[in-house]
Amino acid sequence: MDQVTSKIIAGIRFPLICGIVLIHLRIMECSGVYMGNINWYIFRLFSDILGRISVPLFAIISGYLFFVNVRKYDWIAYKQKLYRRLKSILLPYVLWNLLFYLVYVIYLVSTGRLVERYTDGNLFDIVDIFLWGSTGKPIDYPLWFMRDLFLL
Repeated sequence: MDQVTSKIIAGIRFPLICGIVLIHLRIMECSGVYMGNINWYIFRLFSDILGRISVPLFAIISGYLFFVNVRKYDWIAYKQKLYRRLKSILLPYVLWNLLFYLVYVIYLVSTGRLVERYTDGNLFDIVDIFLWGSTGKPIDYPLWFMRDLFLL
């Protein structure tokens, strides 16, 4: 990757990170500012409209960086990239979801609310929890972006 592209990506990372923080920030609900107030509209502009472009832009950047240094597009190069992605994305994703799953099961056992669906030992259900969960999200919800990065 050339220096100009690297600087552009480095320059837009911080605003994109701020956009993601604004998406998750619910300060208006806590501050008592309600719809109709100009502050509400300004905050919604930055969080729900401008902030929401951060996630797709990060996905585009990730896709670009996945292929940026590939000299020859063939099956061998693609397999090498996927293998590196297995180590850098899929392995941490599986480990963190497994840790979250174990903590969740321990919590359910300790409170006496053991849910049969998550602890019956059915391999398909456990894989389903890691990939989609009962709500279409992984069991450790904040890791959905890592799952999507790998599946892309």
